[in-house]
Amino acid sequence: MWSLNAQTAKDGMASPDWYDYLKYEKNKISNADSLDAFWEKLYQVKKKQQGVVRIVHLGDSHIQADWETMPIRNLLRKQFGDAGRGLVFPFSMAGSNGSKSYDAEGDTNWVSYRCTGKTESLFGIMGMSLSTSYGGSVMRFWSKEPFSKMRLFSRSHGMQWIVADSSGSVCFEIPSANDSGYSDLFFKVPVNKIFMTLMPDSVKLGAMDFYAMDLKNDSAGIIYDNIGVNGAQLKAFMKSPLFFQHLRVVNPDLLVVSFGVNEAQGRDFRVVDFHEDISDMMRILKKNLPATKVIFTTPAFFYLREKYKNLRLLGARKAIQRFTKAYKIPEWDFYIVSGTDTSSTQWKRDGLLTRDTIHFTKKGYRLIGQLFFDAFNKGYTDYVARRRE
Repeated sequence: MWSLNAQTAKDGMASPDWYDYLKYEKNKISNADSLDAFWEKLYQVKKKQQGVVRIVHLGDSHIQADWETMPIRNLLRKQFGDAGRGLVFPFSMAGSNGSKSYDAEGDTNWVSYRCTGKTESLFGIMGMSLSTSYGGSVMRFWSKEPFSKMRLFSRSHGMQWIVADSSGSVCFEIPSANDSGYSDLFFKVPVNKIFMTLMPDSVKLGAMDFYAMDLKNDSAGIIYDNIGVNGAQLKAFMKSPLFFQHLRVVNPDLLVVSFGVNEAQGRDFRVVDFHEDISDMMRILKKNLPATKVIFTTPAFFYLREKYKNLRLLGARKAIQRFTKAYKIPEWDFYIVSGTDTSSTQWKRDGLLTRDTIHFTKKGYRLIGQLFFDAFNKGYTDYVARRRE
């Protein structure tokens, strides 16, 4: 039976779906008033139709594939405007999966590294990188969304990029000497396909490390980045100084942090260790990006080997909430919203959860994205109401 609070929550939902085991009345961001500076910037962008608000969503496999973040991005764009696709990485060239909104291909000369590997400090903003020492190596990239500006994150050792449009016309030649770690390209007309070729500066062997591309257009609105790596724990992203160096360049207004699933799968998991990882990340973040606001999310309940309740996940949630409550940091408690540990069978029954009981179906991820947007939008509309008082 629906309560009045549940019906009110349903009336304000972006999602047309309704599941009686979800806690819609609890779907909110706690400590949302600490985001007032962020809400104000969002309000001004919407009101004046000028400027860009940038949000980075950081996580693991749930975030890498973009199934959860894509509906959030689309709903925010609809309300506040579309400023571009943002950060992208050629996951297919690294033998992994990524967003369906873009893709890339190249030759076989590229070697991939990721934050979950044993090699440290070889990845950048996306938690992965591609490297090659072969002159003439190519990368072909295409996007469903045209872009007029591109920031290329790479590190060259005696090689330069030759960038051409879909017609084959050379648009840019990027020299190898670039201490900033990125190059800004401005296209005369919006494009959705580019061809990139590496050429050595001399007859000597060179090398190139590729980290990401940042795609923008000329419009005001939202950029919602998804940065995730399959199997990653929060501490994995702290292994490379380049990650925070690049993040400082991206300069997000808001960072959404979604971890805990992979941490809770380890038999040696300890609440105190995960809490320390969170503290370390926040300390580094505040040093590099003191103005960036943060929202933590808690993971939904899942089973080990598809049948055993994973009580360590409650420990991961405890570590997150111990930190957010102590420092009054905004939090979206998806564990509660999802129905806690009693709802997994219903999620699976309704085609929302996959057989592994850890990952969700496309339908399930779409629902999660819509739920997060509803909580986010409630925080924003509450701020606007307070602002008018």
